[in-house]
Amino acid sequence: MISFPFALEEGTYNGQLYGLNMLGGCQLIYYNKNLFRQAGLPDPYQLYLHGEWTMDKFVEIAERLTKNDSHGNPIQFGCNMPYPWYPVWAFGGEFLSPDYKRCLLDTPQAIRGLQWMKDLRWKYHVSPTPAEGNMSAFKFESGRLGMMFGWIHMPRY
Repeated sequence: MISFPFALEEGTYNGQLYGLNMLGGCQLIYYNKNLFRQAGLPDPYQLYLHGEWTMDKFVEIAERLTKNDSHGNPIQFGCNMPYPWYPVWAFGGEFLSPDYKRCLLDTPQAIRGLQWMKDLRWKYHVSPTPAEGNMSAFKFESGRLGMMFGWIHMPRY
């Protein structure tokens, strides 16, 4: 029998099990190796192994993967938008206090994470806006997206 106590814990409140998460597993960053090679960029996994894969390095690489045509229209993006919990947790924040009675999104860590996520789209423009991402133009499967935040169970292309 395989046991995942964290999956039971996250579906439990006041000692009572209320549900099970169907999206169990960790969040990953999928990356398009062809786009990395074409841009002459190092493999993110190798950067990670050497302790060089940071939030700043992620943005730097996403900027190098983002391309526009001669009119300034995007033809390739460095990344998609992460789910909000990824940057909040990556910067050391939390959504709720341990007793679930207080929202913690006003802490400096959570604010830094949410600002980082917002900046991907509106400051660095390495992630498509809702209008640019409409009609799946920049989905990972299109080959026009360098990195994609996703779950372990998602298909890999």
